[in-house]
Amino acid sequence: MTFGWICLTSIGISYFFDLKNGLRLYKDLADLGYKVDNKRLKDITSELNPNGGIIDNLKLCTPFYNLYYVLQKVKLYNDQKGIVVDQIRALGALEEMTDFEKKEYNKKPTGFRALFTSLICQSKLIGASNEVMNYDGVDCKIDYKYNKKGDVVIINIDGPLGRLPIKEQAKIYNEYRQKKFDEAVETATKLLQSEEVKLIESKPEEELTEAEKEKKLYIVKIRKLVEFVEEAKKCKEGKEYKKISLNLDEMEIPESKKDKTKSM
Repeated sequence: MTFGWICLTSIGISYFFDLKNGLRLYKDLADLGYKVDNKRLKDITSELNPNGGIIDNLKLCTPFYNLYYVLQKVKLYNDQKGIVVDQIRALGALEEMTDFEKKEYNKKPTGFRALFTSLICQSKLIGASNEVMNYDGVDCKIDYKYNKKGDVVIINIDGPLGRLPIKEQAKIYNEYRQKKFDEAVETATKLLQSEEVKLIESKPEEELTEAEKEKKLYIVKIRKLVEFVEEAKKCKEGKEYKKISLNLDEMEIPESKKDKTKSM
């Protein structure tokens, strides 16, 4: 019974050190700003050595020899770390991490974190919207969500803007959205004051063509939104205006609609 426990213990220890040794690779690569394409690496290694995984597990399950085997693997990685990285690169299974992934990894730079960084980033982007903002001459992709209050929560910003302090990012992005929003409202206000719009609104419903009816529905929507903004601006603390100024997805005037209205 004692011998059996010793054998099981040696197997557990060998698997533990084998896992830890593998995680060292992920951490070392992440420290350099790289990640492993696990699927591609697995497909290639399986093709080159179909029985490699089976043989490796048999060695790790062989009591006493497994300890020697795993220590040799650790020593081999220590001695040939650069060669291992070059081999993975040659196989096309090495990718550069995105700015978002680097930031997530650096929150807790461990082997496990390096292994799951891509999944963590993907989960955070579920349900997020995005837009591109030009900052310092570079297009920066911004991923964001709305919280329950209707305010924008920045998930990630790529490019030079994303390298600034968090508060500075939020300040610059909110100013950008506010300017974009104000321009959209100004454009909408000008459209509502045009003679063409006044003509459509003055026509009886039965005299409108199908195209004019569609335009009138859009005009009604825009007018309500503009009126809402004007009322919100009157709020003493400006809370409502702040909220709607960040919800540009509902306020922005589509390009196609602009063209249609101008052509009336």
